[in-house]
Amino acid sequence: MIHMKYGTLDSELQNYAVQVMEILQGNGSPDPHALACVLYVLRVGFADQMTEPTQGEFLVFLGKKLESSNYSAPTRVTTLRILSYLLRSLGEVPSEFKDILDNTVVAALSHSSANVRVEAALTLRALAEVDPTCVGGLVSYGITTLHALRETLSFDKGKNLNHELDSLHGQATVLATLVAISPKLLLGYPARLPNSVLELSKKMLNGFSRNPVAAIAEREAGWLLLASLLASMPKEELEDQVFDVLLLWASPFTGNPESYLSHIQDWASELRVLSVAIEALTAFIRSFVSPIIATANGGILLNPVLAYLELYPLYLR
Repeated sequence: MIHMKYGTLDSELQNYAVQVMEILQGNGSPDPHALACVLYVLRVGFADQMTEPTQGEFLVFLGKKLESSNYSAPTRVTTLRILSYLLRSLGEVPSEFKDILDNTVVAALSHSSANVRVEAALTLRALAEVDPTCVGGLVSYGITTLHALRETLSFDKGKNLNHELDSLHGQATVLATLVAISPKLLLGYPARLPNSVLELSKKMLNGFSRNPVAAIAEREAGWLLLASLLASMPKEELEDQVFDVLLLWASPFTGNPESYLSHIQDWASELRVLSVAIEALTAFIRSFVSPIIATANGGILLNPVLAYLELYPLYLR
């Protein structure tokens, strides 16, 4: 259409796309309106006007742009969002894009901006949906990396600690995302996935770092993984460990509330962790309790947890 109306080849559109994205450069914090406008122009004005071969070239072109250190966080978010759109439009992953994946999208999982990390995780989800054969490798990489990060968090300080915490959040986010979509993929999910993720989650929730900042990040990541696992996987995968899973909520909602509250240094972070813990609890109830709640013993799993939750707010008044 662009070629017919304006005499411009679709292969030249990527040069105009760069000019549009420069609108977001220099903005430390994203302007939602500008971001939405740029995304619309890139999707409708450029990506949708390209032929399939040109879309593949555009995918690789934008991917390489992520290697630039001059890219602002909003520009990276936009680029990653369009990469997801292009992957779904193409329905396949070009080999050239696979070659640059580690230094671009995977590297973005450690970015200092949480928005970039989340968008990178969503891009890898799109890649997994298009090419399910890569799920096993991405899951193994994520689990291995999270285990390694847990080992180093206790010793890191300063800027290095912040980078490790960003990486922990990014890897946990993408792993939770992959867990969420795995049961829906045509090839299914690796047989070891449920137990591997559950064991990792339990370690993060029961054996977190002595560093209070790192401990909060580990607990949040642990609850995030558990919530995704409980919400996505068939309950048969976890039935033999249901009581072990239930005990994970004993720490946040039992013990001496006054002592617990007196040790909180960062209320915002602690409330964020508790909100993810509640999200995981909701997923647990929906999976293991709701189907049997009408039976005589249906409340046996739920009653102790509800008791903790009902008593806990009394100590906050």
